[in-house]
Amino acid sequence: MVTKEALEKSTLAISKSYFTFITELGKIGQFINLLILVLLSVLFCIFVWKLSKYLSKKDMFELNLDKHNSSDHAFYSHLISAGFFILEYIIIYSLFLFSCVIIFSILLVMISPASSIVGILSISTIIIVSIRITSYFREDLSKDISKFLPFSSLAVSFFNPSFFEVSKTILRFNDSQIFINNLFFFLAFIFIIEAIMRIFDFIMSLFVPER
Repeated sequence: MVTKEALEKSTLAISKSYFTFITELGKIGQFINLLILVLLSVLFCIFVWKLSKYLSKKDMFELNLDKHNSSDHAFYSHLISAGFFILEYIIIYSLFLFSCVIIFSILLVMISPASSIVGILSISTIIIVSIRITSYFREDLSKDISKFLPFSSLAVSFFNPSFFEVSKTILRFNDSQIFINNLFFFLAFIFIIEAIMRIFDFIMSLFVPER
């Protein structure tokens, strides 16, 4: 198992080596550094674009797990349907959203090396949960938010002086333990919010069937 001290030494050595390598190459080094930043930004944009197609929909993807319900008994059929509903729309959806938060946070860490890990996790969670909440009311609004908020975060990063220092980004691997330690809290938060919104939507559908 890699210790914290060993990880810090390794990342520091890699960061220094990269900085020395880029500095010695002069203009070519600047070109390489700039190219890496461009590729990171493009990767971020593609991820946001792909993700917005799912997050902005109330039903992100149709698994239709209830089709596997073959019970003929009315009580057990309803019970199994309820179980499939919770599994598909709350548990699986929450895990998918949590995966999005992790990937989004990693990308933000790479383009915003000066920001704290917890701060980045918070921003990622706020953005993704905000998109999900609005998707239950207006999908058009959710689509706009799913692009505006992430790209605004990217734009803010451009004005951060540390954005151009890839060597500092490498050092952020030292904070991997902090990142892991805080994941459960954000998973629980996403799970609770998604469950509340799904239950609220179900209750509303009972009173307003045409929804």
